[in-house]
Amino acid sequence: MKSKSKKSRLPKELTTITTTSRIVALCLFFVLPILGFLVGIRYQKTLTELNYMTQPVAGPEVPLSPLPNVVACTEEAMICPDGSYVARISPACQFALCPKN
Repeated sequence: MKSKSKKSRLPKELTTITTTSRIVALCLFFVLPILGFLVGIRYQKTLTELNYMTQPVAGPEVPLSPLPNVVACTEEAMICPDGSYVARISPACQFALCPKN
């Protein structure tokens, strides 16, 4: 049985490693990703600066919250003996009293 060596069907010019092919590989695998990373950082910095410029600035005369004494309670419900539901009420976030029938 004859053993056949697999030969490339491509011309030798396309399979030979040259100085030009090394430079192209260097650009594709090292230089372009680094440049893309640096451009991405600069783009994110620009977006962040634009975001800060478009947000309103609260001065001392503008309150940060229109209702500073409001307490937010979790939205839970309790079932009363008569089958009705009561929710939590501020400021202590306790369940409301069940209705008396």
